[in-house]
Amino acid sequence: MGNYEPAHGINTTELWKRFEELESLPLKQFMEAFTRLAVRPDLVVQPPSAGAPPRWMAKRPAGVNAVLRDFEKYHLDHEQLSAPAKPVLYGVGGLSNPDPSRDIADRLSRVPRLLSTEFPTR
Repeated sequence: MGNYEPAHGINTTELWKRFEELESLPLKQFMEAFTRLAVRPDLVVQPPSAGAPPRWMAKRPAGVNAVLRDFEKYHLDHEQLSAPAKPVLYGVGGLSNPDPSRDIADRLSRVPRLLSTEFPTR
C-alpha cells in the first residue's frame, strides 16, 4: 500500500473488505453503502429519487458483486505492465474515493510513459 492517509480512515485492503461485506445487504442499503464507499468522504451524496427504484436496479447489486469478486480473484501481472511500448493514460474522477486511486497511482508510478489526469467533476 502507498504511504498516505486514507480518506475513509482505512487502507485499500480494508476498503475492499468493506465492499465484500455489502453482498448481504438489501438493494436500498446496498446501493447507499456502495455509493458511500465509492466517493470522497466529504462528498454530499444526493438521496435516491422518491418512489420505487426502476426494475433494472434489482440486478445492480449482483452485477457490482460479480465485478468485485472478479477484481479480487484476477491475477494482474504487474511486471508485464511496467514497460508498455506506448503511453498509458490513467484518468480518475475527482469525486471518487481517493484511497484506491492513490494505491493505483502508486503502482503505476513505475510506468515510464504515464499520462495522468483528474476529471474534477466526475
